[in-house]
Amino acid sequence: MKEVISCSRRTDIPAFYYDWLQEGLSRGEVVVANPWNGAKRLVDLRPEAVHSICLWSRDYRRLLDDPGELRHYHLYFGLTITGLPRALEPGTPEPEVAVGQAATLAQRYGGEVVLWRFDPLLVGEGPDGQTITVGERLAGFRQLASALAAPGIRRCTVSLYQPYRKAQQRVAAAGWRLAAPDGSELEQLIRGLKQTAAEYGLSLQSCATALLAGNGLPAGRCIDGYRLEQLFGPGVSQARDRGQRADCCCTKSIDIGSYRQVCRHGCLYCYARPV
Repeated sequence: MKEVISCSRRTDIPAFYYDWLQEGLSRGEVVVANPWNGAKRLVDLRPEAVHSICLWSRDYRRLLDDPGELRHYHLYFGLTITGLPRALEPGTPEPEVAVGQAATLAQRYGGEVVLWRFDPLLVGEGPDGQTITVGERLAGFRQLASALAAPGIRRCTVSLYQPYRKAQQRVAAAGWRLAAPDGSELEQLIRGLKQTAAEYGLSLQSCATALLAGNGLPAGRCIDGYRLEQLFGPGVSQARDRGQRADCCCTKSIDIGSYRQVCRHGCLYCYARPV
């Protein structure tokens, strides 16, 4: 058995800690601290010990410029593109830039290894009369789906906004009120997402959200040992990753990121921001 490396749910390593990643790959190891108890673990990153690396990012510019040591690994790309107002995501690439990166990733590595994350699903009101409505979110999803399907990207995951206390405080301080759609709004949203996904040949799944799964969006796996074996060959665990949220269906991996590696995208709603 070989390990699947998650890089990373805790921060955007490809965008902001790419040199650190390249140094660790060159050494063949990194030391990772458990986020809950601080216990340190040496993670073997030698190519012969790693089945695949699942990358999570909003910005793959540096990797596209120079993959460096990543040339020696099987790679799977999670790319978040939401098209939400810049006030909520001040440091992220513009959607057209991110779509261009997705197309390049699909061209170089294959559309089957690119997972589009349209996450989180939310509605709200902001300062100066700004609004985020279900209709707007559906229109944005359609525009992005059309652009991303063209280069052969066929998988998308969505999840509902989670009102983490520190995120809600941050959002309120910026003059926004955000919430997950519910009731008839949620029904409208799911119906529209499914219709657009079918139109553009997208496999649409929910991420760690029982409410979505219970309303017709099947539970998916952002890290999926079954799919990774189909793509890159056998030798990985199919067991559920018990270190994730209760509704998460991902299979086992080793996350090499740290919440101390602060993400600089500055998304107001993000659970990983320290304050």
